[in-house]
Amino acid sequence: MKSILSVFALFPFVLLAINCQGKTGDYNLYGSYHNSRNALDWAGVYRGGLPGEQCDEGVKALIRLRQDLTFDLQRSCLGNTKSWRGNFLWSDNGGKISLYNHKGDPLGISFLIGENRLFLLEGDGNSITLNHDDIYILHKELQ
Repeated sequence: MKSILSVFALFPFVLLAINCQGKTGDYNLYGSYHNSRNALDWAGVYRGGLPGEQCDEGVKALIRLRQDLTFDLQRSCLGNTKSWRGNFLWSDNGGKISLYNHKGDPLGISFLIGENRLFLLEGDGNSITLNHDDIYILHKELQ
């Protein structure tokens, strides 16, 4: 009788192991997959610097990410401001987003989502590294 009860007591853990098989990431006791999309409060307004060919000090940027997967982006350089609106898509692993205009065309801009920060990514998906601190990191405005 004890062996039958032991088997039933282990059953939930066996199901949990089967459910998690083949995935990568952090799991809590109940098998939930944690990533930036579902574990961070990512929606909001971010400000910072982005690369700019004509601006030695870089481009000042503001982006608003919304829960409905839409965004507004403003980039300012030497008094000129350009704006974009569109949608963003999450990567399969829920850690990165890519921006698309209202027609669905890619803008070629991607970010890694961190805790209250957006890290600009190169076209190959790798982080851009510089000698300057935080120039390609946008920081969330906390309310």
